[in-house]
Amino acid sequence: MWMEEPEARKGIERWLIIKKARLTNHYRRALRYEIEPGRGLVLLEPSIEELKSS
Repeated sequence: MWMEEPEARKGIERWLIIKKARLTNHYRRALRYEIEPGRGLVLLEPSIEELKSS
């Protein structure tokens, strides 16, 4: 997990990469997410539908 510098982006962008998933075919690109009260970690891009289709 990492966060872009807020000063450079004029806001906060959080990213997540799954480094390893044993014996599975998983999404290998960065996932952008937000943390929402009452919901927790919410994926912004790619969408859940896009992840299911890949």
